[in-house]
Amino acid sequence: MRALLRERASDVTFQDIEEACATRDGATALLEHYATIARAGESVASLLVLASHLATRPWMRGPVRVRLTADGDGMRVEVSEHLDATSKAVTWTGRLGAPITELVDVVPHVAAQLAPLRLLAQRHDALVLGHRGVTASLPPPADEPLPDTRPAGALPISELPTSEATPDDALDEGW
Repeated sequence: MRALLRERASDVTFQDIEEACATRDGATALLEHYATIARAGESVASLLVLASHLATRPWMRGPVRVRLTADGDGMRVEVSEHLDATSKAVTWTGRLGAPITELVDVVPHVAAQLAPLRLLAQRHDALVLGHRGVTASLPPPADEPLPDTRPAGALPISELPTSEATPDDALDEGW
């Protein structure tokens, strides 16, 4: 496979992607290779072409979702197939050495070329691409605290009184 001979992500061509995506093993091998060659400033946007191409493959078992999240100076990528409303199969997960900002900045300009995938969610540190109907939940960004969802008047765990009771004692007290 020619794509596995490429030394930079920007050298991966549409023909390379098409050849690799002919089979699940070829696509996985290209994703693995991509993880080793992707670097900042080397046009990792071809990853978006690869993702949209995966979504058209007959060997995929369900609608595709591609989730990209910031991971230090790189990004984590998860490609999954949604088998039904409650289950998914992770096709590939890995880390690329390029920052997610390189893709966050590009996606709005190339959204039409990503068909059949569409942008489901976007934040400065995360992107989710997928078919219509695929969920796009994103956890809160790492630099933002989780929202306080405690009922009014509830104490945070750190302020709860401690008990000297053992678990058996708690059962005896009607727990």
